[in-house]
Amino acid sequence: MGRLPSFPLFDNSLTPLKNRFCGARVANKGLANRPNRYLLLTPLDQQIDQTPIPPRDLFLSRIVPERYAHTMSEIARIRTHADRSVPEKAAEFLAAGLIAHVGIVQDGQPFVIPMIYGYDPAVPDRLYLHGSQSSRLQNFLATGAPVCVEVTTVDGLVYSRSALYHSANYRSVVCFGTAHPVADAAQKDAIFEKMITRYFAGRTPGKDYLPSSQAELDATSMVEVRIREMSAKMRVGPPAGPNDRNPDALGTCGVEEFVLQKKDVPAGR
Repeated sequence: MGRLPSFPLFDNSLTPLKNRFCGARVANKGLANRPNRYLLLTPLDQQIDQTPIPPRDLFLSRIVPERYAHTMSEIARIRTHADRSVPEKAAEFLAAGLIAHVGIVQDGQPFVIPMIYGYDPAVPDRLYLHGSQSSRLQNFLATGAPVCVEVTTVDGLVYSRSALYHSANYRSVVCFGTAHPVADAAQKDAIFEKMITRYFAGRTPGKDYLPSSQAELDATSMVEVRIREMSAKMRVGPPAGPNDRNPDALGTCGVEEFVLQKKDVPAGR
């Protein structure tokens, strides 16, 4: 499996944005002055530079050589609230997500299917989906057709003193690429084990559950999504309505925070 160059990063100028919090007007330190940036991989149909590729952690640290600069693609550019663009957090958001919404267009008809997925932030340009061998989605993806994968984690609901400024705090990633079948049984089995560990930390095959049999592996379709571009976006903080800083104004404002509570899974004997 060929390696792609690390993702280059792009910066555009953006007018600083101020958020008005309940009771005080302060700068949104996490998002203010943040330019519109997103991640771009070399397209799969282009010749890949054979010169040494820097470690992926250099990309994740936002240290990338100038020679990997590409023309920005419009498909992944964040247009609305570009100040919320956080491309350096894309791998983190994908690693933390639980459900991916997989979008395809088949015979002119769009489909969006929710799925669990496999992802390892150490290899940020690869994502894995699986299903039945008879799955229409899996069979279509295996042809190498374009695919869009979106993952969102909702951290809270934001209520404002103004109708327009009701919102949500979230972390989201949108990925664009193509999918390719994973046929090797050993590779498929290893990916499944990583997926189980991602959702159920600490579970061990042979102790906590029976490993996949050859028949089960043969009956399951798996595709590897090769991500060519992705953008990440987030909202944090209180509401930003014009009256939310005024405690004497009509109504109430604040954030209803969401906390995911997972019970411990019993260990095997």
